[in-house]
Amino acid sequence: MHHIRGKLTYANVISTLCLVLLLGGGTAYAASQLEKESVGTNQLKKSAVTPSKLSKAAKSTLIGATGPQGPAGAAGKVGPEGPAGKEGREGKQGPQGPGAISFEDTGTSTERQVGSFDGVNISDICLGGGAEIYFKGTGSSTLSIYGTRNYEGKVYSVDYTSTPFLGLSSPEFDADVIIKDSQGSAFTRFDLHMSATNCKLVGMVTPSTIG
Repeated sequence: MHHIRGKLTYANVISTLCLVLLLGGGTAYAASQLEKESVGTNQLKKSAVTPSKLSKAAKSTLIGATGPQGPAGAAGKVGPEGPAGKEGREGKQGPQGPGAISFEDTGTSTERQVGSFDGVNISDICLGGGAEIYFKGTGSSTLSIYGTRNYEGKVYSVDYTSTPFLGLSSPEFDADVIIKDSQGSAFTRFDLHMSATNCKLVGMVTPSTIG
């Protein structure tokens, strides 16, 4: 070591610094003089270019077209049952069922026939604050009548056999009866409401196969 230091002179140090500056400056000069697009794959070291060094425009060119949709995955587990919904609004009244016949009539002071159903004739009258309904057979036939009538808050039974007619009277009443004409083969149901207030008779007739 003493031998090397003994040979170091001022001239040696200066010449060494000049050599270093010359080499470094020459490298920088060479880099600044590279032609555009003169650096290619052969000039780059392996793994020298990383994603972080790419521009957004360069990255966008690396995105390919969307591939085909993959297969559907397995169905997941059934979730818990949700709370019950609110009750819906009441629907409109449906059409009258087959076989049933509805009717209305406004009674007058003179007895008038409302209709004839399976040999049973119905007539009504509204006079002096009272209302009446009459059931009559056809010709010489008689009627068998069973059921109930309701007026003034009370229910009364109706049970007549072989009668030519039946009259129900009251300021307001309901009648739910089945009637069979002696010449007929089955009973017919009559569901009726009569009011002397407006002389309105409202009824529904339902045929049956019960003899």
